[in-house]
Amino acid sequence: MKRNAVLFSSHLMGETVLARLRKLRAEVPEGHDVFFYYDETRLNDAEASRLAGPALGHGSRDWPRYKRPCRYFPDKIPGNEDGMLLSAFHRLPGYDNYWYLEYDVVYSGDWRNFFQKFSGNTADMLSTSIARHDRIPDWPLWKSLELPDGLVLPEQQWLRSFNPVVRLSRAALETLSHEYREHGWAGHSECVVPTVLAYRGLRIEDIGGDGEFVPPGRENCYYRNNWLDKSLTPGTFVFRPPMSEPGPEPDMLWHPVKDTDHRTWDRVVEPPSSLPVRLQGILRRWRGRS
Repeated sequence: MKRNAVLFSSHLMGETVLARLRKLRAEVPEGHDVFFYYDETRLNDAEASRLAGPALGHGSRDWPRYKRPCRYFPDKIPGNEDGMLLSAFHRLPGYDNYWYLEYDVVYSGDWRNFFQKFSGNTADMLSTSIARHDRIPDWPLWKSLELPDGLVLPEQQWLRSFNPVVRLSRAALETLSHEYREHGWAGHSECVVPTVLAYRGLRIEDIGGDGEFVPPGRENCYYRNNWLDKSLTPGTFVFRPPMSEPGPEPDMLWHPVKDTDHRTWDRVVEPPSSLPVRLQGILRRWRGRS
């Protein structure tokens, strides 16, 4: 049986976050070890371990040990899932796969069923909303992608993913670690990770949704969104706007599901109180057109 580390990532320690963590821990199948992956610059180590069980802290400046800054983001990169995954990878050896799951992701079903669906999957990267450059050429984060010196890579081979839920294999993380260290790739994780892995011949799959990276039979399973829109709306799994609660449809991934007073990383407060009702109507109309 393959071993999976599941990193539940949060910079918050409230009842909503702890309830989601408890649900995840209660429902993951055998072979999945859940760690509360917290920002130790914001949360107390002892409190995190006492309240959240098995925990692993990371500092906000851990990531430059594994990945250089890019000109577009000369300081801390928002999200930066690859930097945090690489930090955990070097401290948690021995796992076959590493899941990264943000605290504002909700699955409207039993997590056991979700993880078991992918237990035999051999893709090196599982993520969402994967698209090539030519499908979304105006996506702003392409500007962050910096290739190694001398490498000419056609834009058709540049890939975008959306990673509030992502699984990387040990081979994928070893490849990223080597490529970042030896060849100097840089950029936002949503473009640099899938682009590097595809360039090096590793296998990438979409968890569900739409597009060429979704295997037959998984179309619009687990989530739906407008994968060619910069905010990914409308859908169940989007960048913005936030939702105060998941919609009623079962066995789907919902993101971002936040408390009403949540402040985003770029200091924007977006009250989400009425979104689920609007979202249900949007989704019904959207499905009616498809």
